[in-house]
Amino acid sequence: MATVFTKTDIDLSQPLSPAQGLVMLQSYPKSGNTWTRLFFYALQSRSKEIDLDHFTKNIATMDALKSHFGKVLGRNPNDLNLEEIAAAIPMVQKYLALRATGREVVKSHTVNGEYAGIPTMDFSIIRSVVYVIRNPLDVAASFAAHMDFSIDDAIQSMGVQKNWLRVSSPEQQDESKQVPQLLGSWSEHVGSWTGAPDPRVTVVRYEDMKQDPVSQFKRMVDGLGMRKTRAEVAQAVEKTDFAKLQKQEQAKGFQETAHEGQQFFRKGQAGSWREELSDDQIKQIIRDHAFQMNRFGYLPEEYHEFARGVIADSQTARQSLQQAKRAQQTQAKNIKRRAKPGKNKPGAPQQVAVPRASVMFPSANKSFDPTKR
Repeated sequence: MATVFTKTDIDLSQPLSPAQGLVMLQSYPKSGNTWTRLFFYALQSRSKEIDLDHFTKNIATMDALKSHFGKVLGRNPNDLNLEEIAAAIPMVQKYLALRATGREVVKSHTVNGEYAGIPTMDFSIIRSVVYVIRNPLDVAASFAAHMDFSIDDAIQSMGVQKNWLRVSSPEQQDESKQVPQLLGSWSEHVGSWTGAPDPRVTVVRYEDMKQDPVSQFKRMVDGLGMRKTRAEVAQAVEKTDFAKLQKQEQAKGFQETAHEGQQFFRKGQAGSWREELSDDQIKQIIRDHAFQMNRFGYLPEEYHEFARGVIADSQTARQSLQQAKRAQQTQAKNIKRRAKPGKNKPGAPQQVAVPRASVMFPSANKSFDPTKR
C-alpha cells in the first residue's frame, strides 16, 4: 500500500515569535554530529546512561527526513528531483522552527549556500548554530566505512563541488528515510559555515572536543543560549563516553548505521589517518583542501612544503587567503560579546559570542603562512 503524505496544518506563512527560531547542529558527515546530538540528549535526560534505541526512536529532528518534506509539500518525497528538494529546504526549516517545543536541536549536513539560485539556509528563522569541524584526513576513512565504499572514492566525493549526499541506487533511495542532502565539497562545506564571523554560529573542532570535552561542550551550550552548569555538562559528557557508546552498539546495534554490518561508533579518534591513509591519499586530500585545512591547523608538519606548492598553484587559494585576512581584520573590530544572563530584553534572542581564533581553536598554532618559506 502506497504511503499517503498529508500536508501539515501549520501555517508556514506566519511569522516566528521572538522566542522561536531554529537551533541547528551542523557538520560535514562523520565529523562528530551524532556524538554531539547524543550529548544534548544526555544533557536533558534523567537516565543514568544513554539508551541508543530510545535515542533513535525519539530524536527525529533532522532537516533531511522524508517525513518533514512529505508534511511540508503533501507529496511523496521519493518523487522529488534535486531542484524541488533544494526549493523545499527553507520551507522545511520554517516548519521545524514553528513546531519546535523548547530548545530543540536540529541535525543537518546541508551546506550554507545555494542550489539552482535557491539559498539552502534561511537565516531569518535560524536562532543559533553549532558547527563541528573535523580533520578531513580522519573524515575520509570514517566516511568511507559509513558509506561502504573505498577510501579513494570517499576522497573523490569529498572534493566534488555542489555534491549531493545520497545512496547509490534508486531502490536504496526509495527505502531511505532521508532525502538527498546538498553537501558540496568538504572545503565548500567548511568555508560556507566558517568563512565569515557570525554571532549566531559557534564553531568547534572535533579534536578539541576529544581533548577537553567538558570545556568544548560547555561552549556549545553557552552558544545555544542554554543555561546549564559545568557540572551538568560534565555529567552528560560522562554518559556519552565513546567506549560506552561502542559497547552498547555492539550489544544492541544502532539504527543510524547506513548499511548492514557497519560499526557506527568506529574509532572516534583524532589522528588515526596516519595508520589508514597512504601518502598518495594524504596528498590528494591536501590538493583538494589545503587552504581550509591550514585555517584549522590540520596540515601535517611533514606536508607543509607540499601544501605551499599546492596553494601557490591555486588561484582560488590565493584569493581565499586575501579574503581571510580581510575577514580577520573585520572580526577584530566587530566581535560581539555574548550578553550576560538576565541582561537581554525579554523575548530577545541571546547574543552569542564569536571567540578569537586562539580561543576557538587551541591547536591553531599548527597552521602556517603558506606564502612564506
